[in-house]
Amino acid sequence: MKNIIFIIYIISSINLQSQNKGYDNPWLIGNGPDSSAISLNFWGDSIKITHHLRNTGLSEGTASISDSMRNLLFYTNGFTVCNKNNDTMGGGHLLVQNEFVNAYKTNGLPYAYALSIIPNPKKAGQYYLFHQLVDEDINMLYWYRGYKLLYSLIDMNVNGGNGYVVQKAVPIYQDTIALMSMAAVKHANGKDWWLTVSNWRGNEVFMFLVNENGISPPIIQKIGQLFSIYAPLNQTYQDDSGPTFFSQDGSKLIRGNYTEGIRIYDFDRCTGLISNPILIPCPNEQWGWGLALSPNGRFLYQSNVVKLYQYDMWATDIAASKMLIANYDGYATPPGSAFQTLFYNMSLAPNEKIYMTSGNGVKCLHVINNPDSLGLACDFVQHGLMLPCYNNNTIPTPPNYYLGATTNPCYGVDKEEGIRDKEISVYPNPAQDKIYLEMPISTQAATFLLYDISGKEVLKQNIVGSKESIFVGKLAKDMYFYEVISNKQQNYGKLMIE
Repeated sequence: MKNIIFIIYIISSINLQSQNKGYDNPWLIGNGPDSSAISLNFWGDSIKITHHLRNTGLSEGTASISDSMRNLLFYTNGFTVCNKNNDTMGGGHLLVQNEFVNAYKTNGLPYAYALSIIPNPKKAGQYYLFHQLVDEDINMLYWYRGYKLLYSLIDMNVNGGNGYVVQKAVPIYQDTIALMSMAAVKHANGKDWWLTVSNWRGNEVFMFLVNENGISPPIIQKIGQLFSIYAPLNQTYQDDSGPTFFSQDGSKLIRGNYTEGIRIYDFDRCTGLISNPILIPCPNEQWGWGLALSPNGRFLYQSNVVKLYQYDMWATDIAASKMLIANYDGYATPPGSAFQTLFYNMSLAPNEKIYMTSGNGVKCLHVINNPDSLGLACDFVQHGLMLPCYNNNTIPTPPNYYLGATTNPCYGVDKEEGIRDKEISVYPNPAQDKIYLEMPISTQAATFLLYDISGKEVLKQNIVGSKESIFVGKLAKDMYFYEVISNKQQNYGKLMIE
C-alpha cells in the first residue's frame, strides 16, 4: 500500500443540496507509477485533493468506481486493475498483452473514452470492465485502432473486499473499432445497461445490452451519411476518433469526430436504437479537442486547443447557435515553460461543474463553473483549479450511475418483462413471409407497428380480431422492433426476418 504524502482541501461555499454521491467519486488523476498522483473527492461545492503515490501510471484512458459512500473500490489504467490500496488486484496484471501494451503499460492507455465500468445486473458486488485490444495499423503509418472489444469481470465480494479479476479479457466482438468511441448508459428499466462503440472509419454503431443474461450480441445500425466535410490533416491520417458520451438523462448520444465534426443522435433507452442524426461540421479546427454536455442537457461545449465554444442543444439550428466562450490566455506551468495550459478533454464532475485538461502535463485544470448557463454566464475560468503536482492529461469520463427508470414502461422493465401482455403473441420468430398476432378476446382493437434498426416505421396495421396474419415478405432480412398498442397497454419486442 502506498503512503499518503499530504492532503489539501479546497473549499468554496458548501451547497447542502448537492451532497455528491459515490460511484463516480473520487476522480483519480495525476501521473505515476511511483510518482505523484491525485484524488479529487467532491462533496457539495468543496473538493478534497489528496496527493499521494500510486504504483500504476494513469494517462487519458482511466476508469474507476466507488461504493455509494464514495469509498474507492478499484481503478484501471486500461492495462492493469488496482484495488483501493493502490496494489495490483489479484488477476488484474496486464489484462491484454501485445506490442502496443508494451509501449504504453507504464503510463497507461493514451486514449480517453475507451474504458467503461458498470455493475453486473445479475450479482451485487460484481463489475464489468469493458476495454479494447488495440494494435498498430500499418496502413495508417504507425497510427493505432481497436480491433477487439473485451470485458473483464471483477468480483469485490472476495479477497477480503479487495476484489479479484475472476474473468479476464473475454472477447465480446471483433471488428475494427474506433478509438475513443465507448460509452455506457442505463436501460430504461433503471437496472440493465447499454454499451456502445462505433466502427472505425464508418457509420456503424454497435449497441450491446448488458442484463442478468449477460452481454447480448450487438444491435448494429448504419446511420447517417459518412463523408469528409473537409480535408484531413494529411491524406494518410484520417482517423474518426473523438469524445463519445450519453447525456445525463440518456436521451442523446454525442460523439466528436476529428475529421468530420460533432455527431448528435436521439437515443431510445428501451430499444437501444439511435435516430435523427445531426452532423455539425467543424472545419479548420486544430486537432485535439474535447466535448462535454451541461447537466440539464442544454449546452454542449467544444474545445479545440486554443478556443472554447458553446452550442445550444435546444436551438432549432444547433450549429448556428455556436458561441465563442474563451481564447487560450497563454498561461503555462511553470510560467514561461513549454507546458502550455491549452484546451483539451473535458468531463462533467459530480459537483455539476465541467473540468478540462490541457493536452500537456500541467498543474491545473480549467473549470466551467455554471455549465447550465448561456454564453459567458457559464463562468469559464482558465487554470481555475490548481493541483499539487502534474496531471498527465488524465480525466475520468464515467457514465451516469444515478439514472433511474423511465416513467413510461417499455420492453424489459422487470425481470419477467411484465409490461408485456402475456396473452399477446407474435409468431413465428424468426419469420419469413408472414407473422401472426394473437390477442385475448377482451382486447377489442390494436395497432401493430414495426420499426427497422434506425427507428424508422416500416409497417403499420390495425388489428380487429383475436388473431390476424401480417405479411412481412417484402421487408429486408434483418432485425426489427415491433410495438402493439391496445386498449390495455403497449407491448414491445424484437422480430427477426430471415
